[in-house]
Amino acid sequence: MTVTHAQPGVRHVPIDTTRLYITEREQGYLLLLLAGCYDCTCSVAGAEALTQGAPHAEPVAFEHSGRMAYVEENARALATVHDFLVRHGA
Repeated sequence: MTVTHAQPGVRHVPIDTTRLYITEREQGYLLLLLAGCYDCTCSVAGAEALTQGAPHAEPVAFEHSGRMAYVEENARALATVHDFLVRHGA
């Protein structure tokens, strides 16, 4: 499955969600992974494994969330994304 997020003014990068590794081409991309500690589909350990070898990748664990950290811990998720974008000049 390939996922593309469409937002005006943002460069769209398709992400193949069926694999659990970062390709050499993708190593230069900024990558922020929000991982809920109660997510049984993609664990925090899985998010951390995905960021191995990607120098601009950052996993963030959400202690009180499952699959939808952006809903379950909305204020923290928004602040995390905002901080990530500011730090990387996006």
